[in-house]
Amino acid sequence: PNTLAELKSAIDQTIDIIQKATDEIKAIPAPTIDKSTLDAWFTENTKAVDIAKQISTAASQNDDNKAGSLLDQLDSQSTTVDSKADAYGFKDCGSQGA
Repeated sequence: PNTLAELKSAIDQTIDIIQKATDEIKAIPAPTIDKSTLDAWFTENTKAVDIAKQISTAASQNDDNKAGSLLDQLDSQSTTVDSKADAYGFKDCGSQGA
């Protein structure tokens, strides 16, 4: 994105996609032996969505500095989310996903 308005639009679309995918994954019965690993992914994923929502708010408030700082946080959190997805064995999420 080249502007904060474009950033907000992109982040909002991303939030919608992540929420839909997370809801779909939650609807699938999880194996009980891996529940804690999957729960760890859900927790870190929720943290990433929360940061993305803060980015959207910062962009709508035209706060370039805050949005940039939060984008750095989201990048770091995304790495954590990917590692939790990898630990659970996701193939289309995590570091191997698109």
